[in-house]
Amino acid sequence: MPKAPKVKLSQEKKLIHPNSRKAAQLSKQEAHRNRVQRSLSDTTKKLELLGQKLRWYQEHVDEEKMQYTREEACELINIYLHRFDEELEQIEIVHSVGKRKSEQHRSRSDVIRMTLERERADFDTQGLVG
Repeated sequence: MPKAPKVKLSQEKKLIHPNSRKAAQLSKQEAHRNRVQRSLSDTTKKLELLGQKLRWYQEHVDEEKMQYTREEACELINIYLHRFDEELEQIEIVHSVGKRKSEQHRSRSDVIRMTLERERADFDTQGLVG
């Protein structure tokens, strides 16, 4: 009668000592995967924001006009920089109503202000200052 084949433990089922070379190798591989994944998500986020910006300009550019003057381009950029004004006014109205100091929309207004500061700095440092 033949013997049953011996079952070998695979490398993944064996316990790895935390101070071993194999543990260091696995942790290095995992750190690399995390770093690459973070980099890809950051790149995706940046491209998504750029796409939103370009989409806004595409919607607001006059299609019949072939060339913009410097003043017209600056005016278009200023309109872009003031696109959140209505939302900020609404937040200020909500804050002014009532006797208590409201922190209800603080995070949204902070995000808008940081975005506007960054975009204004980009506009000022990359030329077309008018």
